[in-house]
Amino acid sequence: MMRKYAIRSSLVGSAFILLLSACANGDDNGGLSADEIQDEFEDQKESLEEQISELEQELEDRDLTIEDLRGQLDELGNDNGEHNGEETVDEREQPSLYDEGFYEQHWMVYEPSESAEEMGYEPETLDWREYEGSEPAGFSEDDSEYNDPGLLVHSWIAEAGYAEMMDRQDETTVRIRYSEDGESAEAIIFNWGLRDDSVRGEDYLLHLEETEGTWYIDEIETRVHCGRGVEGDLCL
Repeated sequence: MMRKYAIRSSLVGSAFILLLSACANGDDNGGLSADEIQDEFEDQKESLEEQISELEQELEDRDLTIEDLRGQLDELGNDNGEHNGEETVDEREQPSLYDEGFYEQHWMVYEPSESAEEMGYEPETLDWREYEGSEPAGFSEDDSEYNDPGLLVHSWIAEAGYAEMMDRQDETTVRIRYSEDGESAEAIIFNWGLRDDSVRGEDYLLHLEETEGTWYIDEIETRVHCGRGVEGDLCL
């Protein structure tokens, strides 16, 4: 209402100023009489009143549009469970890359399987166990020549044959964390989105050591993420 009043006052005031200007400059008004000036003022006033009505309607339409948008946002909030007590992804405990969060496969939090829930499955991650896969040469304390742990890890992925598996999964992620003294590190290779609804992902934990500037693999562990659930130490 205040905006409408301000618009109306401004435009009517402008018309009144024009009338005063015309009266004060009678010599320049083309010889118009006072009645004719009054008629001209009324015409201008009527035109301005029409403009005011259009502007007021436009303001009302805009206010209505804003209210509609706010209502739609509230509805979206309800659909996402923000106001009805349901848990949303953003309300879950946020994964972290620090402390124990360094070892977490975040897709286990952010990509729950709807089909698994419908079937009553409970996705779970198995414990780390000793790695029994390929052990290519050039990565042990006796024969490594790598002076960079990142290069060592990516070379191991290729030499162990796991790079060839990347076309059969959605994502491979590598994380490396150094010890405080900088003489050791841990590297995790996360493989996610395997073409298997039983095993959703498989990880490798490489324990790295450094001696006289050369990095090598001291130990390897592995684990799997089960999409359906766990029975004993196996995925369903």
